[in-house]
Amino acid sequence: MTKEKGRSSIVYSDAVLPILQGRIPGQLIIQYTDVCNALCPQCSMRKTEKYERSKLSKEEVCRIIDAAAEQKIQALSFTGGEPFLFLDELIELIQYASFKKIPLIRTGTNGYLFSNWRRQEYVYEIHNLAEKLARTNLRNLWISIDSADPRTHEHMRGLPGVIRGIEIALPIFHEYGIYPAANLGINRNIGGLGKISEKMIKQDEFYRESHEHS
Repeated sequence: MTKEKGRSSIVYSDAVLPILQGRIPGQLIIQYTDVCNALCPQCSMRKTEKYERSKLSKEEVCRIIDAAAEQKIQALSFTGGEPFLFLDELIELIQYASFKKIPLIRTGTNGYLFSNWRRQEYVYEIHNLAEKLARTNLRNLWISIDSADPRTHEHMRGLPGVIRGIEIALPIFHEYGIYPAANLGINRNIGGLGKISEKMIKQDEFYRESHEHS
């Protein structure tokens, strides 16, 4: 996502000056949670993994953001797990990072919220989500994609129908000046779609090969 209205607030000298001084502008990735609701076979945080899940508290994340701001961090990303499972708190944290004048704020989703496009309320819910995000200074929003083939992607994620839901949602996001990007998951399971399609029939074999080669 690139929001036009947010660009003017970025002081580009803050990012360029460290480069001229021989330093790379700092960036920080906050793994906000390891809670997830997808089945991605290449990921150790998929929902079938058996371990106790956790999430950083809002207070902990705010302290991290405070330290990042003091160190002149220029880019901050909220990742997971699936951070959008905690949407209201995530938005509060994005707003807090904005208040601390971190110019490039990013987050993303596995796309689960787009899989319910058949619901009567779906379009309204996407408008509501886009409006909430548009009120923040979020600079980039990504949607993770594992394959150019919708069936392969949806099977890997365990999110049937998600690609159609994304197609419906994108024009709505655009109305609010939000332009999501695809975060491409590069793994050996997308090297040959024909091979993957055969593996899909044998779920255990598909997951075993994913775990061995990702």
